[in-house]
Amino acid sequence: MERTSFSIRDRLEDCTIALSELEFSQIVQLTLANGLEQRPRVPEKYLFLRQKEFLSSERFLPPIAFAAFKKAYGIA
Repeated sequence: MERTSFSIRDRLEDCTIALSELEFSQIVQLTLANGLEQRPRVPEKYLFLRQKEFLSSERFLPPIAFAAFKKAYGIA
């Protein structure tokens, strides 16, 4: 198994699962896609709740996904 610094916690099995950088990137992409899809229905007070998280995830996102995030959040 390749060495990785990424992992997730399996709460059902109570164990840690190592992830490759690609697997982690895919989870970040899915999380962003879900957030952007839900954004039109989110109460205004929560609209920027995950902005810092997504900003710090740029290296794990394809340019088109990061551009969609910036557009949705009004970031130039």
